[in-house]
Amino acid sequence: MIGTDTGGSSCASQEHNRTCTATERMQQATAADAETSAAITSSATTATTTGANTSTAATAASAGTPALQARPS
Repeated sequence: MIGTDTGGSSCASQEHNRTCTATERMQQATAADAETSAAITSSATTATTTGANTSTAATAASAGTPALQARPS
C-alpha cells in the first residue's frame, strides 16, 4: 500500500480519521459552550449599555450647572 505506516493502515485514512475526530470534538465543545458564550455576550452588552446610560445621565445632570470659574482678584 502506498504511504503505509507501521500500523499497516494508509496515511491518508489515518489523517482523515484524525480530522474527523477533531471536527467532532470541536462540534461537541461548540454545542456545550453555546449557552455560556451567549450569556457572556449578553452580560457584556448590558455592562456597556449601563455604562453609556450612566455617562449620559451624568452629562445631562451637569449640563445645567455652570462650570467653576476663577474669580478675578
